[in-house]
Amino acid sequence: CARASRAAFFLDQHDMKEMRSGLVCLCVVAVAAAQSVDPSSGATAAMPFNVNGIFPALTSRNDMSTSPKMSEIGTGALMPWGDALYGIDYLRNPGSGSGAALWRVHANMTRENLAFHTSTFANRMIHRGTNSIVIGPYVIDAAGQVRVFEQLLTIRIGGMSEHLISPDTKAYMVGMEGQFWEVDLVNMTATQLFDLCDALHMCARGEQQHFKAAFTRFGATYVASNTFEEADYLMNVQSGSPFPGGGRLASWDGRSANWTILETTAFEEVTGRVTFGSVVYALGWDATSAILKVLDPQYPLTPNVSQIRGVPEVVSERHRRLSADTCAAPKPNTLMNLSHVNVIQTYAADASACCAKCTMSKGCAVWSFQDLYSTNCHLSPYAPWGPSTVHTNCTGGVIDPNAPIAPASPPAPGEWQTYRLPKATHAYDHLWQTEWPRIREIETERYLMDHAGMFYELSPLGWAGSTWGVRPISQHLRMIPDYCSWNGFLVLGGNQVTPHTGANIITGQAQTNLWFGKSDDLWSFGKPRGWGGVWRNQLVQSGDVSDPFLMTGFDKKVVHVTADSSITINVQVDFTGTAGDGKVNEPWHLYTTIQFTEAGYQFHVFPDGFSAHWVRVLAIDGCANVTVDFHYT
Repeated sequence: CARASRAAFFLDQHDMKEMRSGLVCLCVVAVAAAQSVDPSSGATAAMPFNVNGIFPALTSRNDMSTSPKMSEIGTGALMPWGDALYGIDYLRNPGSGSGAALWRVHANMTRENLAFHTSTFANRMIHRGTNSIVIGPYVIDAAGQVRVFEQLLTIRIGGMSEHLISPDTKAYMVGMEGQFWEVDLVNMTATQLFDLCDALHMCARGEQQHFKAAFTRFGATYVASNTFEEADYLMNVQSGSPFPGGGRLASWDGRSANWTILETTAFEEVTGRVTFGSVVYALGWDATSAILKVLDPQYPLTPNVSQIRGVPEVVSERHRRLSADTCAAPKPNTLMNLSHVNVIQTYAADASACCAKCTMSKGCAVWSFQDLYSTNCHLSPYAPWGPSTVHTNCTGGVIDPNAPIAPASPPAPGEWQTYRLPKATHAYDHLWQTEWPRIREIETERYLMDHAGMFYELSPLGWAGSTWGVRPISQHLRMIPDYCSWNGFLVLGGNQVTPHTGANIITGQAQTNLWFGKSDDLWSFGKPRGWGGVWRNQLVQSGDVSDPFLMTGFDKKVVHVTADSSITINVQVDFTGTAGDGKVNEPWHLYTTIQFTEAGYQFHVFPDGFSAHWVRVLAIDGCANVTVDFHYT
């Protein structure tokens, strides 16, 4: 067989085509006869049966004899360690099923179960101080000995990170419901430090907390919750993207009693490297698009903190315009219960007067949570939240369309940069649907990013504050809670069949398995396609500029624009990838101008072959509720 070495592990797609034509009997014999050495015993064993990178013997399943109401089972985490591939399964909720285990796969592709559990675990980290890995509640040393945090066996652990004060002996873990734990890897004890539902003002919303990731860098620990439900979608679509939602990206300095809220929409990943670039990346989304946020080491976190009833919070760039800088100063007796409000807001004594004199873009932002507010400047969050349609107070003036476009200003110290990416599907929009999209280093100093149904190449570098190393690879429908490189393979975890305790009656036994391939195989998955925008029903006026939206790596491109009043918009492109920062003195370039003299709809098809790294839009005249949406095919 011409590819016997590859066939010794599994048949590739070309082999399968040959098999159908009856030309690869020798390859089939080669697979059946493949021999390998079991590293644990030194004995020679036959390679297990496999097809296209799938080894059925490695499947995880709910045990039907002990789980009559089958739950869910997925691959929570994968980690190469001690000459084996370690992994852990997760169930839907603690106690909802069976069959989930901590296991390891040996070089001969046989699986060894190390411990069974009945919970949800998706954390993994190398702990350098003890030369061990932590995966779920289990600690595994270099010799393969396993210890367990007994008190965490019923906690749904979504992520973990290095300790800020005592990294040699301790770490942090975050439960999906918001329990934030300090764990001691020497004494094997765990102490809960925070309930993030309260610390991040999430409880009053009534939405589910769903923490997915944690990471420590630059003197701060970051956490991400991907809460996104119908109420969040309606807030985005009917009121414009600046409205806060139930998700969170937040940070803590390790010493104070307060957390800093960085974003208030769904975030599912926050990670980076300790060296070589040291950029921190965070993945999230809203109703407008997928989101990539970047914190460069040149801009260490020094947030601009204000106090609301003694709780420090920070205004993110997407919410900065909501401060009511043109409204009357609040009176103490009119500052209502803001215990869960997640952007800084200023309220006038008379909320309705404030709304009459301020536009949304200038920040009237008096929101009526049914359980807290009686003044109804905008509608309830559970009925449509309609933005103000009064545009008479837009005061941005007119920008000279012929004036040169200056380079972007460098981010202020401590500022995260926000970039927008297309979604390849809407099948990942709900907080339950995403599982654990990740950023992982699958080749040395090269990231693979899985986000909104799309794989991307990503660089760990962010020279001069720029983010140009983002390129789409392929789209996919596979549920991939984790992935890694092991023994020359790219290994993808899965979550294939989920009856959800009878809620899904057209699926059978809950099960999941791994896929073994190579990183370059991903280019043969689905062609990169997607859609997303920079503004969605958002009130904009002269001078408002959007976040950059990814353009490179896609084929056919079109932009759709709607406005409910007269406005002129410039479409600008960045073809070098550095204009997002401005320190390199490479400006954004005017591509075209779209003008509305009244309410309407327009579209523009980009020429075949045209591309740039990033595209953005700038309002240069007028004021309107605007939607700008890009479609790539």
